[in-house]
Formats: sequence, C-alpha cells, structure tokens
Amino acid sequence: MSPLILVLSLSCFLSSVSLAQERAFFSGDLSDSQTIVSGFRTFRFGFFSPVNSSSRYAGIWYNGIPEQTVIWVANKDKPINDSSAVISVSEDGNLVVTDGQRRVLWSTNFTTQVRGNSTVVELLDSGNLVLKDVNTNAYLWESFKHPTDSWLPNMLVETNTRTGGRSITITSWKTPSDPSPGSYTAALILSAYPELYIFNNKKNNATVWRSGPWNGQMFNGLPDKYAGVFLYKFMVNHDTDGSVTMSYANDSTLRYFYLDYRGYVIRRDWSEVERKWMVGDQVPATECDIYRRCGEFASCDHRKTRPCSCIRGFMPRNLMEWNNGNWSGGCIRKVPLQCERQNSNGSADGFLRLRRMKLPDFARRSEASEPECLRTCLQTCSCIACAHGLGYGCMIWNGSLVDSQELSASEMDLHGKLQDGQEIAVKRLSRASGQGLEELVNEVVVISKLQHRNLVKLLGCCIAGEERMLVYEFMPNKSLDYYLFDPTKAKLLDWKTRFSIINGICRGLLYLHRDSRLRIIHRDLKASNILLDENMIPKISDFGLAKIFTGSEDEANTRRVVGTYGYMSPEYAMRGRFSEKSDVFSLGVILLEFVSGRRNSNSTLLPDAWSIWNEGEINALVDPEIFDPLFEREIQKCVHIGLLCVQEAAYNRPSVATVCSMLSSEIADIPQPKQHAFISRNGVSEAESNENSELKASINGVTITDVSGR
Repeated sequence: MSPLILVLSLSCFLSSVSLAQERAFFSGDLSDSQTIVSGFRTFRFGFFSPVNSSSRYAGIWYNGIPEQTVIWVANKDKPINDSSAVISVSEDGNLVVTDGQRRVLWSTNFTTQVRGNSTVVELLDSGNLVLKDVNTNAYLWESFKHPTDSWLPNMLVETNTRTGGRSITITSWKTPSDPSPGSYTAALILSAYPELYIFNNKKNNATVWRSGPWNGQMFNGLPDKYAGVFLYKFMVNHDTDGSVTMSYANDSTLRYFYLDYRGYVIRRDWSEVERKWMVGDQVPATECDIYRRCGEFASCDHRKTRPCSCIRGFMPRNLMEWNNGNWSGGCIRKVPLQCERQNSNGSADGFLRLRRMKLPDFARRSEASEPECLRTCLQTCSCIACAHGLGYGCMIWNGSLVDSQELSASEMDLHGKLQDGQEIAVKRLSRASGQGLEELVNEVVVISKLQHRNLVKLLGCCIAGEERMLVYEFMPNKSLDYYLFDPTKAKLLDWKTRFSIINGICRGLLYLHRDSRLRIIHRDLKASNILLDENMIPKISDFGLAKIFTGSEDEANTRRVVGTYGYMSPEYAMRGRFSEKSDVFSLGVILLEFVSGRRNSNSTLLPDAWSIWNEGEINALVDPEIFDPLFEREIQKCVHIGLLCVQEAAYNRPSVATVCSMLSSEIADIPQPKQHAFISRNGVSEAESNENSELKASINGVTITDVSGR
C-alpha cells in the first residue's frame, strides 16, 4: 500500500501588493544588530528579545507592526544573555546560531552533502525561512517544516500514516516572555478520520480539545458559523499523495494562528484601521469544548446552567458527585442490552436517534450502506452506536461514547467567496429550524429595504423546493455572544471596544425606529443577533421576526408571540403587545449583559442588577475582567441606562434616540429607574398570556448530524 500523506496548506497572500517579487538573502553572518527583511517587507529575521525579557533569540517576526509579533524561534530553549551571538552558514552548509564562544546553540541539522559556499538563506514573504542550494534552487531546510508556536498561510502540516513519519506540530511558549517549549501541542492526527487536536504535554499528552472528524467539507465539532476557527476552505485532493489543502477566502488580510501558553489556538487578524491585531476565533471556545468534559455516555450543552446531561437511557455513575457539579465520572446504562444478558426476555435491542451531536471520539470507519451499517451494529453486541452519511460513510463505536456535544439547532451558516472575491455568509435553514418560509420571506422584504453601517447587508436569497438560503456579507468576528459569555474570550473586548459596540447597536436601532424609510420593530434583538465585522463594528442581523409599522402605528398586537426568553418585554411576552419600547427592553438587557458578562438566560440578571443598584454597589455587577477605573463612570452610566430600558411599564422606558443621547452625554441629568420587569421562562403562563396566543421562543443554532445509539 502506498504511504498516505496528509498535507494541510493554508494558502493566502499576506500582502495585497502584487508587484514583482523581492527577495532577501544572506550567505555570510548576521550579528545581533543585523536583520534581513522579506521582499514585501512583511517579515523580518534576526535577533530579538521577547516582551519583559532581556534574553536574545534568533527568530522571525512581523515587520512594521507596533506590537512585537514573533512567529518562529530558532534557539527557543537556549537563550543568549548578551549581544555576542551570530547567525551564520557553517562549512557544511547548515544554518547555525552560535554564542560569543562560537558554541552552537541551534542548527538546521540537515544531512545532505553540500558546501557552505553553495547555500544561501532566504526569507520569503510568506514568513518561510529557507536554506537553499544555489546550484539547484532546491530547499535543503525550511522553517515551515519546523514551526514553533504559529501556523501561517502556506504552512504545511503532514502525517505519513504508513511509515509513522514525523507529524508537523506547533508547541506553545512556556510563558509570554519565554519561548522555550510550553505545556501544549497542536497537530493534525489521522486515525479513521482527520482531526485537529490540542494535547497537554505535561499530562502525558492528554487530549485537551478535538475538532471532531473531517467529512470532506467540515469538521463536525465546528459546524456552525464558527466553523472557520481554523479555515475558510479545506479540500481533500484525491491524488496519489492524498493531500488535504486548507486556504483562506480573504487574500488581503494579515492573519495567522498561534498556540498560546494557556493551551488555546487563537486566530489573529491585522486591522489597518485600528493598527492592532484583532482576535478572531479560538479553541477551546466553551467549557463543552474541553475534552471529555462530561465523561462517558453524556453530552454537553454550553447554553445550559448545568451543561452535562446523561444520554437518554443512562444515569450518572456517581449521583452525589454529579449533583455537586463533578461530571467527569460520566454515566452508565440503566438497563443492560438484551445481547448482554444471560437470560434475555426475548425483546430485541434497538436504536435511539441522537440528533445534532458532535460525533464522539474513537469511531471505526467502513464504507457500508446505511441499512448495512445499522444491521452490523445491531448484530454486534460490542457496538454501542453508529452514524452514517454526510460524507462520513459508516461510523461504528465500540465500548463507550466520549466527548459528545449537543450542537445548536436552527440554521447553518456557511462561509464562502464569490468570483469577484467578496466574502459571503450563507444562512441555510435546516428542516429542524423554527424559522419557516413566512419568516424567511419577511427577512428578505425587510432587510432589502434597509441600508445602514450598523445593519448586516443582504446580498441575495434562494427559495427553491426545500432549499431556503440567504446570502449576507461575511462578518469575520462572529456574534457578540461569542465574546460576552465566555471567560476567556471576554477579555478580548476591553471596555473601550464594548462601549463603541454599544453605541453602534443604538445607532442601528435608531435607524430602524426613526431614520429609515420604514419604521421597523426588530422583535428579536439579542447578543447572538449582533454580528461584528473585521473592525468590531456591530451589525444588527436576523430580521425574520421584524415588523414594519405604518406611519400612524405606535404599537401592535399578535397572538403569536415569538422571540427569545430573557430579551422579551413583559407586555409582549404576556399580552402579545409590541412597539419600539419592546426593542428598547431588549437593548437594556444587552447593556446589562455587556457590563456583567452574564447571559440573561435564566432571567436572574435583571433582579440581581436591580438589587445591586438599590444597594448602591454598582461595581459589584461589573465583570472584573473588563472593569477599568478610568471608565468607571461610563460603566456605571450604562448600568443606569440599562435599568431604565428594562422598566416594567413601557411608557417609562426611554426611546432609542434618548438612549443614544444619554450614552453620548448630551443628556446629563438621567432620571432614576423604576421597578424593573422580571419575566422568566416559567413566568409566562396561560393565565398571563392571551388565551389563544402561541408562545414560541427560539435559540439560534445549527442542524448537523445524527448518531444512532442503543
């Protein structure tokens, strides 16, 4: 059998300039004060000192960027304490780093027989440092095949499954100021299916995170609009090498991934407007991404207060530990399978279909048809579960099910690129989505008439048979809830950025209510419907539930109450009455979520905020990760305005125009808030709502795959 080699290539140009290629060479020595720069001046190679360190290292970093951004280090575990070191080409042609006593601290160590005067060092504009034979132009060595903590576009990651050849991995720094090998490693691993993994080296290479299996189009564990954590295009080329190619849709943005010292793989995009790196995606992204978070035979849902739950038919292995929040013990089967019993009662085993799940680890693969796949599993007592379709073939699990997640369930957002280069997001509604044809058409009608900097732009739509799709401009930084409610990512939004986003949301909502040709009530304003572009400019999205008001209308009634618990105003949730003030209520909830970093999913945020306000301890509500004494008054003002927006009586709430003025300090004398409105999911009863009204709450998400367990 020929060796199977998987090659991942991230292809994108790191500069929008397309002039003749310039190259940077050296074949002699580089002293501590000397550097070389790549052709388009994107990267620089030489000696550097990490932030908060005086040690010297040979490495590559982004050139012309204010923040030191190192992407490769040579002598990472052998620091230099003075400026006497030299980078040079040795007599045998290797690139070496030596100290003042000419002791070799690092070397390329290739074994091809060449003379030192026939090799040259070149820094390419991709960030790849290559050692080249000038006679043949062949690469003798390249940094892309020996990465440290960063993945760059065009970098190759390969695994030879036959020979057990070296997998190219990245390893974290020990600390932000120490590039010696840290605790974490990330790599592509090929077992039955290609998967990306993060391992903890200090814990016997224990798995920290896995992407879920690759099916030819996507990683199952990254199925929704955040599937671009690592990629925008990922193709399997059925050639003799079995190569896999990964590339970006955006060819003009500086972008790279790195594995930080805490074990997160983070994508960073350079913003020319802000003149700083913007953090894109990162994994693990939620607590449910942590490997085996809930143990065996359990699934994890990060949207729930208690994220772990046993799969139907199973119970906690240790009920006391489980109830105390220690879910690592997992679950066990309540009743043995018939095939496991010595005295079967004659009943037959069957399957329980689990929908929209991240596929568990340790699957075996075959090319059996779906009926054959199910039959094989049913006839094999050790078979615990199976799955089929979506490019995976037949997947079989024996023994146990681990690392499974519940994936969200309304629509699938795909990322693509048009022929003219414009990046797009395609919202494809699943059959399980709560949104029907009526809402889809409504969204097209409403948003096609709108144009504002803080509203997402609709580019097109498709309604053909069962296919229902909307095409939007692509928002690379995803939605607001992605940052607000995760302790690790919340730090990425400092208060200055948050306040800018708040003002942008208000301007977009003001346009809907007052400044557009139509007066529009959104009716489903929430953090997950606020998208962020490459410069963190907010865009209000999802107009499927929006209502157009005529000039004489101030409010309307409906017997079909739709929206999201926690963001519904009381008059809308109880009586189906909505107006501009319904959106103002939702805006108030978002303001309080901004400050606290807490999701109002259990409707406890409003009473807590009200209680803290009355006690005069406003800072107790503020997320300590974003509290900044320089902006204390501004933060407290947002709490004040948020409580005004969620007052129980709609007529007491300010208009969006007033909120904008209060935020900009045009209105200095802000009134005191009255009693807030407290509506819980259980608090909306048939007695409180219209007798014939339909209450429908939604959570945005994705339909992706089914697992059949027994």
